[in-house]
Amino acid sequence: MNTLAQQPSTLKPQFTQNPDKLRLEFERAFEDLVALRQQLEYGLIDFAQFESQAVELHRGLSCESHAFGLSALEVKLPPTLLEQGERFEPERQVIKTYTCLDGPVRLKVWRYKSTSSSRTLIPVEARAGLIQGQYTAMAMRVLLMSHADQDYRSAQKLREAAHLLGRSKSAAQRDINAVSDKLHGLDESLEAARRDTLEHHPQAKSLTVSVDRTGLPFEEPRQRKRGRPKAGAPQKPCEVVHRQVYCACVCLVDDQGQVLSTQRFGALPGQDVELVQRVSACVERWLELHEKLDLITLCDGAAEMRRLAREILGGRQPKAELVDAWHAMEYVHQAVKAAGKPVSWSKVLTKRLLENKRGATELLTRMRTWRMEKASEVLDQCITFFENQHERMQYAAAREKGWMIGSGNVEATCKTVVAVRFKRSGARWKSKGAQPLLKVRALMASDGPVWELAFEAFADTYVKRLAS
Repeated sequence: MNTLAQQPSTLKPQFTQNPDKLRLEFERAFEDLVALRQQLEYGLIDFAQFESQAVELHRGLSCESHAFGLSALEVKLPPTLLEQGERFEPERQVIKTYTCLDGPVRLKVWRYKSTSSSRTLIPVEARAGLIQGQYTAMAMRVLLMSHADQDYRSAQKLREAAHLLGRSKSAAQRDINAVSDKLHGLDESLEAARRDTLEHHPQAKSLTVSVDRTGLPFEEPRQRKRGRPKAGAPQKPCEVVHRQVYCACVCLVDDQGQVLSTQRFGALPGQDVELVQRVSACVERWLELHEKLDLITLCDGAAEMRRLAREILGGRQPKAELVDAWHAMEYVHQAVKAAGKPVSWSKVLTKRLLENKRGATELLTRMRTWRMEKASEVLDQCITFFENQHERMQYAAAREKGWMIGSGNVEATCKTVVAVRFKRSGARWKSKGAQPLLKVRALMASDGPVWELAFEAFADTYVKRLAS
């Protein structure tokens, strides 16, 4: 019996453009797999070794299959191609290496050269929609997801484990940056793909719009001091400034207060207008799918958040404008502590706030009485909050109708879309780098196949129609 070291090596990428040759490679791979199974059966290898070899066999066949498929786009090429008004003629055949989900794919392809400039064109890449002339759509999708989900080093390790590192580390990073730049100009296409995923839910009764914000460190250029800079001074001085990033979510809710679907959005500082437009389009789509929905806005006490929520609804009047119940209960806890009352009062008073239709007014009256007994700056802040917001604390009526009273979904959006990826130790961002990642994370965090369809819409932009 042969040992594992004596087994045939795994398939290497070749120029498989012949069906008979590809069939032969599959037969050889099957023979190798049978031999591996026999060694596993007789205890010559363990299952971990079997799995490793089986995966290598699969990867080799996958790369061969990709080469076989790409070669179909190489046949019967015309002598002249016309692309964006520029004429190209065949120059010579070259060997190119592409990256699929299972590894490198080598192929001999024709390269065309422009008759009026130094530009070159490889028709196979354009016809197949290879992103950056290097990656298949599935490979680039995983590449973007790893970069949006992990820091660069962790994403690098993940790509190595997934065999996606067909190029050098710096080249892969340049590819990601180039694709991110293209993502930046495709907001409408991506959001249209998002809206196409929305479906009708017969049990839906209300639509809740929530807006919030969270701080993020940005790197901004700093003006040089007058005079000659000191030796060793940075050529491009900068400073770290914390700016507010906007987050929003739209929740479709049934009559029991259960969320049926959530769509999440993010926007960088100064992009509140774009955020309002994107969320408004999503709300309009939900209203097209459902004849009657109670429109609810649910935010914290900030006036700007309420303004943005109203702008999202356009001219429509919401059934209720609610303040997040968790913020209100936090102020109750602070007031009880500041007044020196027993801690057990917090539970009783928050219950009255949620279950009594006049609970907010009663609590405001009680706090004013406490201030007469004991002056406190914290207590004054709690009283001010209730004076400004008690009309938006109709929690008992909202619960009867099955409306949401807590903005946990938008808080989760701030955490999952922004904080988990962007607020890591020592991290600081520029708008150019943060914008595409924020977009990808918002699409990935939304319910339904939003990210998959949005990426398909993005990948379609790489398929170019070549005229002969």
